Amino acid sequence: MPSQSVSSQVADKYKNLALADPSFTIPSKIDLLLGADIFARILNGKRVSVGDSYPVAFGSIFGWIIIGPVPPSNNYVPTSHHISLVSSIESLMDKFWQVEEPDAASVTLTCNGKCEELFRDKCSRDESGRFVVPLLFRQTVADNIFSGSRAIAVKRFEFLERKLTSDD
Repeated sequence: MPSQSVSSQVADKYKNLALADPSFTIPSKIDLLLGADIFARILNGKRVSVGDSYPVAFGSIFGWIIIGPVPPSNNYVPTSHHISLVSSIESLMDKFWQVEEPDAASVTLTCNGKCEELFRDKCSRDESGRFVVPLLFRQTVADNIFSGSRAIAVKRFEFLERKLTSDD
């Protein structure tokens, strides 16, 4: 499974063998991946070597397998890329502040401006200059939404308390 095309010289050296992958010189996807425990079992002991700078052919139950170094091909063309990007500091700072700028408060957070109105009307300062702010709760929550929840919570608490004391 070469990462680049193998020269035709290598294929010519082994053209008389029934190869497990006749198109082994062309890069493609992996068809089968074997572990070391299985690899030794598929080999049949036959071996063909045509030179030190060429890969070796090993006989297997699938056909001949080519393993080893591949002579470098002459058709490799080195490629380089150069990118130059010039940005002004002003545009970079504008982008930075746009990212850092908080979004405007949504209507659900401001309750149609009631938060500011309540702050203006209900907040004051005492003699020492501290702000006095009442705890403000929304009045839209109806009591019937949580009806019976205290009794359920007490039952669960008592059950948990019994369980924890019984684990001792």
